[in-house]
Amino acid sequence: MTELATTEQQTLSTEYVVGGGFWWYQGARGRALALPWAIDDVSRDFGDDIYDRMDDDSAVASVDLLYRSGVLEDGVTLSPAVDDETADGYDQAAELVDFCEQNLEELETPLDDTLWDMAGCMGRGNRVAEIIYHPFDQSPLPGRAVLQNLVVKPRESVAFVVSPYMRLYGLMGKQDGTGVSVQPGVLLDPSDARILPREKFMIATFRPKNNDPRGSSAYRPAYNPWWLKMQTWQEYLKYLTQFASPLAVGKTPVGEKAAVDPETGKKIRAVDKLLDTLLQIRNGTALALDGGSEFELFFSTGEGRAFLSAIELYNREIRMAITTQTLASGEGEHASRAQASVHQDALDTLLRQAKRSICRTLRRDVLRNLVRYNFGDDMAKLTPQVSLGEVQVEDLAKIWTALGVMGYTLDPSQHRAIERRYNLPPRQLTAAPAPGGTTP
Repeated sequence: MTELATTEQQTLSTEYVVGGGFWWYQGARGRALALPWAIDDVSRDFGDDIYDRMDDDSAVASVDLLYRSGVLEDGVTLSPAVDDETADGYDQAAELVDFCEQNLEELETPLDDTLWDMAGCMGRGNRVAEIIYHPFDQSPLPGRAVLQNLVVKPRESVAFVVSPYMRLYGLMGKQDGTGVSVQPGVLLDPSDARILPREKFMIATFRPKNNDPRGSSAYRPAYNPWWLKMQTWQEYLKYLTQFASPLAVGKTPVGEKAAVDPETGKKIRAVDKLLDTLLQIRNGTALALDGGSEFELFFSTGEGRAFLSAIELYNREIRMAITTQTLASGEGEHASRAQASVHQDALDTLLRQAKRSICRTLRRDVLRNLVRYNFGDDMAKLTPQVSLGEVQVEDLAKIWTALGVMGYTLDPSQHRAIERRYNLPPRQLTAAPAPGGTTP
């Protein structure tokens, strides 16, 4: 084995290039930065809550609902980190599964609800939950660190604190009764007491760029069609107000003179008196003309089809921007079943990636530390594997029939992988023979 020189070792282990283009890092070596809340140009220019406002749109909300439900529909399943039942460490790994499942089942906020909220990182770039443990003197398991809750925090309550190399030191958060507030954009000393440890939080980051823990928003490419859609709705409402209901029109006799108002004693023109009467009949929209006036009413012959076509175009663009397809999350007027299948495959790819990301986050940020605190650092490698099931279960009957014809049989070593793929509960091994005279 080649021995590296000391200078080479130092070169390999040293990070030289700073991360991000933040001008305030110039001359700020050894300092930490509380990152601004805005994650891109749109949230910077139009408000940090722009993507929350976009989520109120029906097209955006439908994609978001499809995404979250597709990722979380099967729920969380834990399995031992050691697959082989005869291998060293399997018994300990199985015990850790039971311990972690007990912790997750007893959370004050159901885990499904917490993960649903955390999955909102797709549109907002990131979501942060604080990990709360029971006080040790009130632990349900005496002498153990036991999870009490995973509390998702508002974006404006926390700020990511990073080094000049975009390494996450921890988070700055508003703290009750201490006067500590969040100050995004300020430089800090890395030892500042206001920086809360990274281990205290579960952080879901969506598609980070340049190692930025704030992530990026899947809604950013959809901003332009969403903005145009919002403007079109206003014009369509004006169109409906003008053309979707009749207009009351009245004419005064030619030469009719003004009358005296008996209440005020002032003269009132005949056309004004007529208009007041028509407004009472029409409730808001009417037209009164002097005698001899000419009037012609023009109606739109398109029934507003141009507006409806534009809104549908914007909806398709929104779905395409967020999910890269339209048919799996919308309707196609002339689409074939084969096209819909291709679009569904594209959506499934995104859902599989999202499932893996949520599973890694739960295992890394929550379960690994839970194991470390209770059983020591050496046991961290046995942290249970997390699964959210497979996106789409294929036609298993056809698959198994074809495999059976070829003489394919399953080996016991494959059982765990199949259970994780299809989100099956782990089998409970017993000494009793299984139906058919075989053992599980």
